[in-house]
Amino acid sequence: MARPPKPTAVKVLEGTYRKDRAIHDEVEPELLGDIPDPPDGLEELAVKEWYTVCRWLHSVGNLASTDLSLVAIYCNEIANYWEYDAIVKAKGSVIVFKDEVGNPSRVQANPYTALRKSSYDSAVRLAGQFGFTPSARSRIKAGKIEKPQSRLEKLKSKRGNR
Repeated sequence: MARPPKPTAVKVLEGTYRKDRAIHDEVEPELLGDIPDPPDGLEELAVKEWYTVCRWLHSVGNLASTDLSLVAIYCNEIANYWEYDAIVKAKGSVIVFKDEVGNPSRVQANPYTALRKSSYDSAVRLAGQFGFTPSARSRIKAGKIEKPQSRLEKLKSKRGNR
């Protein structure tokens, strides 16, 4: 399976933007000037994650209105992960069933272990799309995004400095 194409904004952040390889008619989402309130229905931990990731996306100039639903899903998966993790820690990763006398009759993996893993996998997949993982972040340069200048714009700015 081929890698999906990277948006121009991500290429600029990573420092890999090349005008000769740029998509000329790429759709650019509307970037938000302010961090929006989280959607209704997010749990407390998901709301905390919402503000954390939205502040970061805003600081790197990549908080788009079209991405807010995916950000909410990411935050929800993080909250689910920690909820399931607490249950697994409290009850153990293995559940022992006992017979009428109290002797162990069978052992089963705690179903919350699978739910925890599913939430983790979903969150990591979404985190990679937004640049939240350490490996994704390592490819992003610090600082504000500046739209790449065309040759004409560069020449105009040089003449203006004389």
